[in-house]
Amino acid sequence: MISCYGTNTVSATGDLASDAMVHQNPAVAGFDSLTGSAPVWYSIDATGGMLCQDTLNLQLQVSGSVIPTCYKFSVTTDTQSYSAQTNSLGTASIVKTGSAQYTDNSTIDLEVQRVCSTSSNPDSATFTITGDIG
Repeated sequence: MISCYGTNTVSATGDLASDAMVHQNPAVAGFDSLTGSAPVWYSIDATGGMLCQDTLNLQLQVSGSVIPTCYKFSVTTDTQSYSAQTNSLGTASIVKTGSAQYTDNSTIDLEVQRVCSTSSNPDSATFTITGDIG
């Protein structure tokens, strides 16, 4: 649980490999044969509070990718959905400072996915999500 009255820092890391293999037995949940990968999801319990602005300030950093622009970062709250494409440095940011980007005691879902075809080069990227909500 994250509350603006205490620690409101978001930090997550992961791997997002892609390849041209079939992945049928066993099946990989969410696997996209075009991109050769499956998205990675995280959920945040956002408690908020009466004095909280309920804002988002989140960054994705992709490392080790042959094509760092091939990734999308999405944030879905109970009231809004946002996405950002990585730039040539593998960075994407979602910064929403207006109030009520989510409601108190709700869940915020974060998704990292590859969006380029596997024919663009199979990849073995790692990523870090950092930032804060409050």
